[in-house]
Amino acid sequence: MPHPAVLRNRGYSGQPREAAPSGTLFPAGRWLSSLAGCAALPELAQLRTPGMERLQDPLILLFAIASNAIALLLLGLAWWRPNAARIAFAVLFGWAAWYNASLAWNDPSVFHQFNDLAWLSIYKDFIEGPFHTHTQRWIGAIAFGQGLVALGLLGGGTLRRIAAIGGIVFLVAIAPLGVGSAFPASLLLALGLFLSVFRTRGSGILPPGEGATNA
Repeated sequence: MPHPAVLRNRGYSGQPREAAPSGTLFPAGRWLSSLAGCAALPELAQLRTPGMERLQDPLILLFAIASNAIALLLLGLAWWRPNAARIAFAVLFGWAAWYNASLAWNDPSVFHQFNDLAWLSIYKDFIEGPFHTHTQRWIGAIAFGQGLVALGLLGGGTLRRIAAIGGIVFLVAIAPLGVGSAFPASLLLALGLFLSVFRTRGSGILPPGEGATNA
């Protein structure tokens, strides 16, 4: 995810911007709009790409590329060395918990800028409403949850699986932030986290010669 402070320092205040031009329909939205019955899904059919112009900024583009490169590396590690990947994910979530808690304590307003990056109006409404009013509480709760995921991933059995499910739900949930979550990095991370915890010899998806099992 691009550093909120970096977005601010590059001149992005977090105030709502004009909607993306009508010609910038997100590919998924364009594909969905061609499907029969898609009129029942107006949010998806009209999905745009707000904030994509920020990728023209070299620094923001660098953060997006780096985030996706790390996600791909962790996905590959999860396939070949699931236990090592699980520990890496624990470190990642632990760092994210510390990082978000620090920002929530020192400068929570940096998170307000994500309102014009979200693809869905429900996300925009939430960021501009309850989240804007109680930013420290929300980010504190997110950081707390990330810390629990980190600790759970270092555990075993049911605790580990619950932590993994929580982490996967979080990573999927932030995907609609688009550039704000370095899309599709969070989805790649979600897949990697799933593989690192739920792959076993009995699952039928271990690569040839893989002998490790997940407790």
